[in-house]
Amino acid sequence: MLERRLCLAVHDYRWLLDHGYPQTLSLEIVTRRYMLSRRERLLLYRCVHDGHFSSEVMQKHVPANYITGGGIAIDGYNALLTIITAISGDQVLLCDDGFVRDLRGSKVRRGEEGVLRRAAREMGMYIRSLSPREVVVVLDAAVSHSAVHAHMIADEIGRLCRGRVVVRPVLARRVDSVLGELASSYVIASSDAVVLSRARLVFDIAGRVVTGFIKGVRLLSILPCLYASVE
Repeated sequence: MLERRLCLAVHDYRWLLDHGYPQTLSLEIVTRRYMLSRRERLLLYRCVHDGHFSSEVMQKHVPANYITGGGIAIDGYNALLTIITAISGDQVLLCDDGFVRDLRGSKVRRGEEGVLRRAAREMGMYIRSLSPREVVVVLDAAVSHSAVHAHMIADEIGRLCRGRVVVRPVLARRVDSVLGELASSYVIASSDAVVLSRARLVFDIAGRVVTGFIKGVRLLSILPCLYASVE
């Protein structure tokens, strides 16, 4: 569980959001009251939402067997960077909408090509267990070497699935827009709040890989701060 000060901040931030306070103002109030660091503020921003949003997303989650024989569209860097965070021994968080998220930036850092390949391999092994018909991996075209990454990710998933799954990498200028277009026909795997709000069905593929395939993962849940007394 989070330390008491941060847990109180989570609790108060949710209260403000649920009572109609704007997100930016709510963050500012709680940050000042509890003297939050930049990382702690980011935890609130990424992991705590108003109750209506969280409930809506929770209702969109599908079980793993729902994907068998169907299609899944993955927010590539979003999922892989969470897996990289866990592989690297950094903390990941179970958030209020049921998704596991990281607190790192959204770009692949210099020198991370090797761990990116390992993350793609771990994800590929999990996808093999799901036995979907098709996997679409959408990557931000603006990221350096995204075309190389797309080829590598598709190759790793395809190899591990032994050609039994159609793997289609897509480079996009607006990843959220492409995933929004795919949402009518595919289960969406992304922890991005904008993407989740537009999706019909969702699946936390990064969370499943992190909790099922990565040894010694440092997973911390914020849920006790919301649903148990923190006084």
